Amino acid sequence: MSSDPYSIMHTLFDNPDLENYGQILINFSNAVYEKKNRTTIVNNFYEQLLNWSINKMYFFDLKDGKKINYLICDGIRASMFYLYLFIPKKTSTVKTLNEINIYGKSLLEKFKKPIGKRISEDTIKNILQFLDEKYSFSSKVFSKSEAIFLLLHNTHKTFNSECLSINDNEHNRNLFFLYHMKKKNGISPEAVFFHELGHAIHAQYSGDVKKVPENIIDILEKLCFPKIKQCDNEEQSELFADVLSVGLMFQTPFEKYDSYKTIHKDDKKAFKTILESIIESI
Repeated sequence: MSSDPYSIMHTLFDNPDLENYGQILINFSNAVYEKKNRTTIVNNFYEQLLNWSINKMYFFDLKDGKKINYLICDGIRASMFYLYLFIPKKTSTVKTLNEINIYGKSLLEKFKKPIGKRISEDTIKNILQFLDEKYSFSSKVFSKSEAIFLLLHNTHKTFNSECLSINDNEHNRNLFFLYHMKKKNGISPEAVFFHELGHAIHAQYSGDVKKVPENIIDILEKLCFPKIKQCDNEEQSELFADVLSVGLMFQTPFEKYDSYKTIHKDDKKAFKTILESIIESI
């Protein structure tokens, strides 16, 4: 293994594997720590990371005269942007190297090689195109917070997907981290994607994805969730995202991805009514 920090650093830029990133960052921080010019190397590292993530990554331009409300990123571009988002910010050189080392270990703890399937870019485009034609979905749901879908190479040991809202003083953006499934058989990555769209609808509708509006809770309690008021806010939010995702899929070509086979179709029809009422109000 090379002890040259620049050689180690550049292995990041040809690699979409977040688990590998963990070991690379540990090796890099250890190698830099032994160098006299470590401040120069650390500064160069953060410059290169910025270049490979933000500068090569995204900006929401017009397409055919229309505003683009979402972006899909795959491969190294997605992984590097993930790294840029969560790596510790640069402070003093020694402290930064220590924190890079700790962050590398955290990546090893969080990620492993792909196990199950991951949704494809083409499938996301097909889903959003269908929803745009039916509901003007992206222009409504992503009007206040543009969406970035990051298709990541690894399986996360805890989650099949995650969502993060960020504000860079110019734009609000919702970032969706879409991983390979934790199991080879089980819930489909498409169902997970619809669940995340449910969270996006919730956020746009109420402005607070952590709390479901009381009027919706009352409706769901009467419909088919008599114990929903006994759940905490997080459980209610997850349930609401499921309700909206089922409503999105019901009586569409994507109904095959619905994993809630035991819910009666009359209830799913009611979910669709709730969904369409919310989208209409946005």
